[in-house]
Amino acid sequence: MPSPETVVDVSLGDARLPTGARVEVDGVPARVVWLGGRFHKLRIAAARALAAGDAILVTEEGGAAHPGVVLDPAAERHGPSRELTARLTALAQRS
Repeated sequence: MPSPETVVDVSLGDARLPTGARVEVDGVPARVVWLGGRFHKLRIAAARALAAGDAILVTEEGGAAHPGVVLDPAAERHGPSRELTARLTALAQRS
């Protein structure tokens, strides 16, 4: 059985992290999928109780830290698209 993970869509402000980057989210290992612009999907390697609007801190392996906001705490599998960018932009404006 696979380990539990949390998959969330987030806004990281001005940060543009590449797909496949290994990061930590509040100290928990995660992988990044860049969705376009300021939007990223994070696959966090543990079950986490997160809600839309929650503040997070994403830290790169080199130590750079990026504050972020959870937009979709139950993100589904998807890649970048114009429709997704529009949806995440609308969610970001509410948070």
